Amino acid sequence: MVTRRPRRTRRPKATRGATRRFQMLDMGRADEFKWDLAQILKTHPDPRVADPLGAAIYSKASKVGTQEAKRYVDQKEEEGILDKSLAKQITSLLQRYTRRR
Repeated sequence: MVTRRPRRTRRPKATRGATRRFQMLDMGRADEFKWDLAQILKTHPDPRVADPLGAAIYSKASKVGTQEAKRYVDQKEEEGILDKSLAKQITSLLQRYTRRR
């Protein structure tokens, strides 16, 4: 009688678990976001403050996350650099261009 070797079963691969996804800026629409942000910041009374502020918001939204960018906008509103209407417009803009990645 011939003895058969037991079939090898495939071992499940070790997984690292689900990677955590963050709400970040949708980079496919980054140029549109920058344009919309520039249009909003054009109404800022001091253009010397508006350009660096827009750059900081874009940087935080694309690299760290939109939640951090919203916190930054809230912080600038508390400091008096942004008024309430501008902060609300920027926050809603961030929400519109958010993607989980």
